[in-house]
Amino acid sequence: MKKDSSNPEIKGEVQGSLLNGIVTAFRKINIISVREAKDIVNNIDSNLWYPLDHFFRLFRQLTKGRKEISPLLYKAGINFIEDWYFNGPGRNLIFKAVDYLKFQDKSSGYYSVVRGKPKDIGSIHIEKLDEKAGYAVIKAITPFPREYEMGVFYGGLMAPGDLEWVDVFSDEKPWKKHLFERSITIHFKYKSAEVIEQEINRALQSLDKKVSIELSAESIKALLWKYRSLHELYQREYRFWNLSNNILEKASERLYNLTTKLSELANTDTLTGLLNRRKILEIAELELRRLKRTKTPISFIMADIDFFKNVNDTYGHLCGDMVLQETAACIKNSLRETDYVARIGGEEFLIILPDTHPKFAVKVAEKLRNSIQAMTVNYDNKIIQITISLGVNSDLCEKTYEKLCEQADAALYYSKEQGRNKVTLFHKSLKLNHQV
Repeated sequence: MKKDSSNPEIKGEVQGSLLNGIVTAFRKINIISVREAKDIVNNIDSNLWYPLDHFFRLFRQLTKGRKEISPLLYKAGINFIEDWYFNGPGRNLIFKAVDYLKFQDKSSGYYSVVRGKPKDIGSIHIEKLDEKAGYAVIKAITPFPREYEMGVFYGGLMAPGDLEWVDVFSDEKPWKKHLFERSITIHFKYKSAEVIEQEINRALQSLDKKVSIELSAESIKALLWKYRSLHELYQREYRFWNLSNNILEKASERLYNLTTKLSELANTDTLTGLLNRRKILEIAELELRRLKRTKTPISFIMADIDFFKNVNDTYGHLCGDMVLQETAACIKNSLRETDYVARIGGEEFLIILPDTHPKFAVKVAEKLRNSIQAMTVNYDNKIIQITISLGVNSDLCEKTYEKLCEQADAALYYSKEQGRNKVTLFHKSLKLNHQV
């Protein structure tokens, strides 16, 4: 992220540590990858100050394309402040939960990461604080998303470890441009005395022993607070992980679709939609391995459009492309679902017929020849007809796919030499002058 190109209407500055912390928080909840996080913070120095607009641009970048993000923002706020407390200066500043609240009064904590005139950057102060009752009201004017700010307050209060339960609620209304005025209501409950905690722990440990349990009224009350805290934590985590799973499912679906598309592109001839040379030779090798196990026959057919150069020279390459597409479709529609066809050269096709004896392969080749001969291509109000020559070869004795292709190619060229528009079954008298 660059330091310039900020919005001049948004005044004030934000410390780079806050920007880096937000990115780290989003990375920890798997909204962005480690690599994406590194790319985003590549030019952000934690010790420098940046235009406040960088904060808004960063959030737009992190939340782009996500509609329901409230649980994610809340979780990101918790992770941000926990990182500040446990890995940053927080431990040396905050010793108990109420210290965190007092740290917010008169914008002390806020102005450590945001600076400028209050009318431009806002402020935070305590309106009410009753430690005994576990109640506080914070008045805040800030640019942070409401759910993110609630997460920051929740995480900051829970981090010191002296509270059993915290509830944070915030209402808001627009204040000025990019700022919101909020009344943040906080209820909290301190952990019980150590003796009560020990009594509860002993009672919980005895549950497995199936013995009767007697608890004091204070312990029962403390246990109910524990249950409430755990129940609300479960509800928050459930909302977060449910949304995260939905995001991951959508991301996985997009990744699957992209992977499928890339696989298709890697294995498909873009002009005709048939398999490409690399893929069909890979299939040929696999089919021959299967043949060795099952001892079943396999047949290869080489096909080549006759006088294709004349089509290009006479009508142009766009017409030639159309002829290739129509020929490919005709061949594919004439084969079984278990057969394979690929365009392996300019106007040359390779067809693999698993479990097919030579005489049936010749019949398939004749069917293809007749279908292509009967086919017409309408290009620019001109009717074009073509023919193809074919060479057939079958394996009953475990040859290599290279040898099968070479022999089918020899049969194809024999068909060419005999006048084209013919089918030839390979025999030993044919010369092996051509290779795939």
